[in-house]
Amino acid sequence: MALKLALVLSAVDRATRPIQRVGGVIERVGEKADRVGRSFRGLGQSAIPRLSLPIAALGGLSLRAFGQMEQMETGFTSMLGLSVQLHILAALSGVHFV
Repeated sequence: MALKLALVLSAVDRATRPIQRVGGVIERVGEKADRVGRSFRGLGQSAIPRLSLPIAALGGLSLRAFGQMEQMETGFTSMLGLSVQLHILAALSGVHFV
């Protein structure tokens, strides 16, 4: 019985140091992964405002351009309608446009 206990204790003693080394390596890898994660988080936090502002500005310019095009279309339609009305009026009154 004492021999079995001695063998178990000896095996535990021999296994303890390599297990501790592996644990240390795993801990260092975890610390590096944590630093990389913090770096990525910082990158994301600084990139979001830099990207959001130009996208919002582009959206605003697009809306402005759409409004201007809408105004031009309305003006053109009004002028075209007026032109058609003038031609009808001229035809009814006997005046002819070339």
